[in-house]
Amino acid sequence: MISVRAGDRFEVWLEVDARVPVAHLPATLAFDPTMLEVEAVEPGDFLGGEDAADVVADLSTPGEIIL
Repeated sequence: MISVRAGDRFEVWLEVDARVPVAHLPATLAFDPTMLEVEAVEPGDFLGGEDAADVVADLSTPGEIIL
């Protein structure tokens, strides 16, 4: 666990481990929008890397990221 203060920036990594092959993996992450603000979403290599898959992040609902 880390401690942060108002105004601090930090990264959160979401690690996914699929037991069976997947073509897509929708996920919703919820957070308190009065405490956190999402600045960026970057793809990893879960679906084959940056050139193999598109990662779309919907940030239109406060307190929720849909990947």
